[in-house]
Amino acid sequence: MALKCLKVPSFTTAEQQAEFLEKFRAEGELLFRLSASLPAVVRPLHVDALVTKDGTFVPFLALEWLEGESLGQAIMGRTNRGEPPMSLDELARLLTAVARTLARAHHFSGPEGAVNHRSPRHQTGQRLSLQRDRRL
Repeated sequence: MALKCLKVPSFTTAEQQAEFLEKFRAEGELLFRLSASLPAVVRPLHVDALVTKDGTFVPFLALEWLEGESLGQAIMGRTNRGEPPMSLDELARLLTAVARTLARAHHFSGPEGAVNHRSPRHQTGQRLSLQRDRRL
């Protein structure tokens, strides 16, 4: 399991924290439905928040653990081992799968059938995971 913790400004009120957590849980539910429909999307396991001993509000998302490495790690590993870069064919195959998944996710239907236009944030090589069988 991977745990993603969010940093929330410390000056938020209890009401703002509750509102944030409600929206965060809705995003987690959408991610769950999205991952059920698109096998290339990581599955969320649990969405919640905790409060540390010093009173810090920490929303978190538990995600399935993916065996493998990020695309960024794979590229750096090849460089560090003195191997040539990935071929254009291999990159095209990997990134075509990413583009198809993002296109489907962007137009994913919500609970009432409404389309949720999602804009993936911070999509970098560190967020794309290569499975052991070299699938993204």
